[in-house]
Amino acid sequence: MVRDFTHGGGPASTADDEAGFDPAPLVPALGTWHDLPVAHLRAGQALQRVLLTVTVLGLSASVLSAPVEVGATRSRLTRSIRQGLYPQILVRVGHGDGTPVETPRLDPRQLWG
Repeated sequence: MVRDFTHGGGPASTADDEAGFDPAPLVPALGTWHDLPVAHLRAGQALQRVLLTVTVLGLSASVLSAPVEVGATRSRLTRSIRQGLYPQILVRVGHGDGTPVETPRLDPRQLWG
């Protein structure tokens, strides 16, 4: 299912809308050699670089965090990637269906008065 991040500001997404997305996206796992807090920081920095590179290349990306947030799923993913590597996040990379829809942003004054 494609998620709608427009909060009603764009067309609603349904399973039928997936036809406009890349049918065979690349889903790399970003991992680290240990699972300490500094590794989480480094993984976030690496993710930033990946997302910026994907954007420069004209591709679309979305992060998939659920597989690394659920213990049993993360354990299976860890075993399937490489022994000793801790998966931190998955990134779905592919071709979109055209110009991305701009997602709405809150006015900072709404948050802090």
